[in-house]
Amino acid sequence: MSEMVRCHDRRMQGKQSAATDCNDRDNAISPDRIAREEDKLRRRLDNACAGSRRAEAASPAAMGYLSCPAPCDAVEIANSYRGQADCLLCLAKEHSEALAAAVYGTPPSPVSRDEGSCQTRIARGTRAYLMARLTAQRRCQLSQDRGSESAATDCKAYDPRGRVARARGTLMNRIDRCTAGALGTLDGCGADRATTDACTAAAAEAVTDALFDAVYPVLAPF
Repeated sequence: MSEMVRCHDRRMQGKQSAATDCNDRDNAISPDRIAREEDKLRRRLDNACAGSRRAEAASPAAMGYLSCPAPCDAVEIANSYRGQADCLLCLAKEHSEALAAAVYGTPPSPVSRDEGSCQTRIARGTRAYLMARLTAQRRCQLSQDRGSESAATDCKAYDPRGRVARARGTLMNRIDRCTAGALGTLDGCGADRATTDACTAAAAEAVTDALFDAVYPVLAPF
């Protein structure tokens, strides 16, 4: 996602061709950085799921990783963690591109100072909300795995300390600071403050929930 944000920033400043589709991660400014992060994920899965002398590694199928969900259902897991890594990388790419399209659309190039400030506030608020939800969901699942959180808890809506709600409020406040003229000129998913707030938050929530389902599949009862 960060590479697409960099692309949009440069494009809105007139430093990138206006014809560049910054919602396509293949147009990243630093593709090597993305490749390094992808390799890091593959290595982490290989190392974390390799088992140990004391315990044999559980197969991906035993962990619930049977097939990759749409829109990456063409990726074959083939009961290997390398396949699962490829699935997660595909999903991250597809969902981050969808989120970028919702947040940015295809803004003018270049933009005015007011328009650029508005777009930057929306992007930063969206990222903060996204990370708050991802962090809360991960902590909830970890607590459930350790038995310190009820299995009945909906981890997608987990927010015991109100951090997700505060991040959501910050996003709304950032959008409220945009002028009607800036929002009308930009090409995000909304036409005014209310619709921009609603659709941007919904796009971030869709990403976090889809990735949560992919990382933590529901296991069949024994």
